[in-house]
Amino acid sequence: DVFPNDKTEWADLDGDGIGDNSDTDRDGDGYSNSHEIAEGTDPRDPLSFPDREKPVVENMSWQIMSPLSELTGMAFDDGMGIDSIWLQDTAGAIWQGRFTYASHFKVVISGNFEQVVQGSLTLYVKDKAGNIATQAIQIP
Repeated sequence: DVFPNDKTEWADLDGDGIGDNSDTDRDGDGYSNSHEIAEGTDPRDPLSFPDREKPVVENMSWQIMSPLSELTGMAFDDGMGIDSIWLQDTAGAIWQGRFTYASHFKVVISGNFEQVVQGSLTLYVKDKAGNIATQAIQIP
């Protein structure tokens, strides 16, 4: 019991000296408990908080080689982090990307680039809160 002299308090999840029963932000993430509940996030988890910001993509470049072509770049998310990244063409074909380290990503297209890709390409970046950023990709 963190508060042995107070019958109404016994825990302090975020260690701020305010008991969880009267703390308006019990996990200390900067969002009130009521705001988190309304947004569907967990007011007891500091890594779960309202996130409406889309990821940001920059510094993209192509390496066209046969039989593989690679789109590389950087993707950032100031919220809960990035969940997935992929390229999709107008015919619906999808190429999953991966992060090589930190914020650097790579999407590989195998086969003859011109024959594999049908039409234009769009890069999709989805964060862990479900926000999706899209960017039209110039085909080299």
